[in-house]
Amino acid sequence: MLEAGPVTIDRFWDRPGDELLAVFRDDMRAIRRVPARQFLGSGEFFRETRKNPGLDGEEIEVTEFRAPGRAAAARLDLLGIDEKSVLERLSGQLRHPRPRPAQGLLAPGRFVFPRTRRRFVEAEEYYRAEAERADEFRASMGADGWVAMLASSPSEPGFRWDAGTGGRSWLLDELTGWDPRYALRAVLLAFPGSDAVLATADIAQGAEQPQPASLPSAAMAAVSARAGAYAPVVVLTEGKTDAEFLAAGLKVLRPHLTDLIRFLDYGRKPQGGAGALATTVKAFAAAGIANRVVAVFDNDTAGADAMRPLATARLPPQIQVIAYPDLDLAREYPVLGPSTAESPGGTLLSDVNGLAASIELYLGRDVLTGPDGTLRPVRWRPGQPGAGRRQGEVTGKDAIQQAFRAKSKAALENPANAGQQDWSGLRLIIDAICAAAQSARTDR
Repeated sequence: MLEAGPVTIDRFWDRPGDELLAVFRDDMRAIRRVPARQFLGSGEFFRETRKNPGLDGEEIEVTEFRAPGRAAAARLDLLGIDEKSVLERLSGQLRHPRPRPAQGLLAPGRFVFPRTRRRFVEAEEYYRAEAERADEFRASMGADGWVAMLASSPSEPGFRWDAGTGGRSWLLDELTGWDPRYALRAVLLAFPGSDAVLATADIAQGAEQPQPASLPSAAMAAVSARAGAYAPVVVLTEGKTDAEFLAAGLKVLRPHLTDLIRFLDYGRKPQGGAGALATTVKAFAAAGIANRVVAVFDNDTAGADAMRPLATARLPPQIQVIAYPDLDLAREYPVLGPSTAESPGGTLLSDVNGLAASIELYLGRDVLTGPDGTLRPVRWRPGQPGAGRRQGEVTGKDAIQQAFRAKSKAALENPANAGQQDWSGLRLIIDAICAAAQSARTDR
């Protein structure tokens, strides 16, 4: 049973849904015993006592969640069910006539005596005119008028099939078929100072009977899991250019996934790099972000060093941490050898996977090739971070990035151009991101 102030909004003959239960909190829970007749209502009490005569005069245990109306309204607001959305929905509904039965008392093919037929015709004309007047009144009062009338409406004891226009039950008919959360928010507009109460009880054995409610925290986790499963996957990268180039690759290679994979906007990010990405991952984990998150590190020494502590961190299952996959091109990639007094150095072929494979090496051989027709080499940085492992970066980064932007623009303007370009590196990364997103679980 769901109530707000003097209004019973809905009755549940089974466990309330997770979405409704999540409106409340664990610390709002109480167990109380009430007479079965009081909890069930007259009609349902009569039906239940026919199956279980022992209920008559008995008390039953009720699991109740009670929240101050303003607290429940504030929680609904944060869940996207706010005053504006409820009033807009109600306003649109009031402008349209209420549904009426397709066939009245004089259904085709039904035999009716002439005298009775005349009475039926008069009755149908009367009810049609009443319905039209009621629809005109509904349209004139608007959503704000509905709230004001509900707030001032006197209670109507018992069930009234003939409740007049403007009465409480007539007003509440507008909420028939609504999601109970929206109905609750609408009633709280009229009774903001009243408590919102969700109560359920296990009155008998059997699957068709109401079951005790689970804790709202479990319901919220389930709702978040479902929401996270349908929300876009958030991809975190080490920097702005990584996000830019991967987003461009997604548009070219997997355009059908662009609404399901989002790259974090680094426009206002103060700093980049592997260390900053690791910090962001920990922050997302601490904040309990519901979305599936894939953090992608460069396939280099700095990325490996930053990922190492995350491997032992207790990250939630919806957050996956990966590095760019090893690249065939990088297995024998030109590297500038060190210069010494005896030798001016030179270009050597070396496996730079895990040492110097930043996003630029994945942009394609066509943009990595310099004016002289050779691949732009990797240069080792001074020092030996990462327990003696070297860190390198490709030379001519600016030229590579400019070439890629021109390449991606050409591919987006004419998809046929992509077939003549090298997208193998970005395809590897995007496939790895998709695989990680599939592994990310939101059923915490």
